[in-house]
Amino acid sequence: MKADAETEESFRRCEELSRKAGSNFLKGFRFLEPSRRKALNALYAFARITDDIVDEDAKSLEERRARLGRWRAATERVLDGGRVEDPYLPALGYAARRFGIGRETLLMLVDGCEQDLTKNRYETFSEVRDYCYKVAVTVGMAMLAIFGARKPEAARAMESVGYAFQFTNILRDIPEDFQRGRIYLPRKWLREFSLPEDDVGKGVGTRPELRRVLERLGEEAWKEYEKGYEVLSHLPPRAGRSIAVMLGVYREILVKIRKAGYDVWADRPRLSAAEKAWITFRETIRFRRLNR
Repeated sequence: MKADAETEESFRRCEELSRKAGSNFLKGFRFLEPSRRKALNALYAFARITDDIVDEDAKSLEERRARLGRWRAATERVLDGGRVEDPYLPALGYAARRFGIGRETLLMLVDGCEQDLTKNRYETFSEVRDYCYKVAVTVGMAMLAIFGARKPEAARAMESVGYAFQFTNILRDIPEDFQRGRIYLPRKWLREFSLPEDDVGKGVGTRPELRRVLERLGEEAWKEYEKGYEVLSHLPPRAGRSIAVMLGVYREILVKIRKAGYDVWADRPRLSAAEKAWITFRETIRFRRLNR
């Protein structure tokens, strides 16, 4: 199955978008075979663009909803083998056909992002998990298809990876999400500590009770990381090494959040290039030792 010139150009654009975004996932991509790496770049570009459409603050809600509708329609066309004008989607369509990425999986990701346009509060943790499945676990399922890992055990462990990553994202991005009018912390948890929703914007520096809510989500994330590492035993060596690095990078962000007392308002947790390089080295050595 050989890609035509248009598709190769689309792959190039996806790789360029991924590189410019500086995603924490990129450190793991480089260990893969070129065809799988290109497919992951196409998947990343698709997820990133979908998310950016929803978060385009300069546009009205109606404009974002209309643009997302056009994006969904174009996605459906390309997954059904049709041609589209968008420069990024041909790569996704090719990758989906070559590696058997489920159409429903990719469209569910669009559903999850669209939810941000219509739902900005979550009553229970179960509702939060459902949202995280749509926007994060779906990406993990698509990655498993690219890796060629289709065992149920791999899927269960990859679910935990997706939850761990998204719970970490929620913790890290609380101030930015609040500014957009979104709170992903369960209302039930806030009520347990008598926390009005407006207090989420004040930070743990002024509301210590808020730290206890964040600690609870942090513990849920940590448990998912522990379960997620099981996926490494179900992946081909190169894919396992890639996921090991991604897990190491993302878990280190959670470690930073915990060490800072969950005060993500004072300073947004981030990793330097040197820290990412060290984590890549550390996780690569650890993975090799586990797979001798």
